[in-house]
Amino acid sequence: MQGPPPTHREAQHEIFLSDPGRVGLDRQKVLSLELSDEAIGAIADRVSECLRERRSWGDIEAVADHLGVSVKRVRQLRERGLPARKLPDKAGTLSKRLWFDLYEVDEWIAREGVRV
Repeated sequence: MQGPPPTHREAQHEIFLSDPGRVGLDRQKVLSLELSDEAIGAIADRVSECLRERRSWGDIEAVADHLGVSVKRVRQLRERGLPARKLPDKAGTLSKRLWFDLYEVDEWIAREGVRV
């Protein structure tokens, strides 16, 4: 017998593990959870934190490739405030090159509504 359906403050989520070999399972499994909006928000916040911890850095050429634009366009965006920084090398000396956090670049593009 099934319990009452989730309230409007809860959501039912099913996670399908459809690639058994990848996760070491011999057949497909389904996991059903009932989570409150607060729990879903907490999970989303933690996933976001984990993704930020794995940030990718790139120089101006990498940003151009990432955005699918020219290096000249990245320089124009930098003049408009695209975030970048000089990072220390192994000796602790700041590099001469600017380095871009690709996550910050994406956030800035979205926040500023810039067309690339």
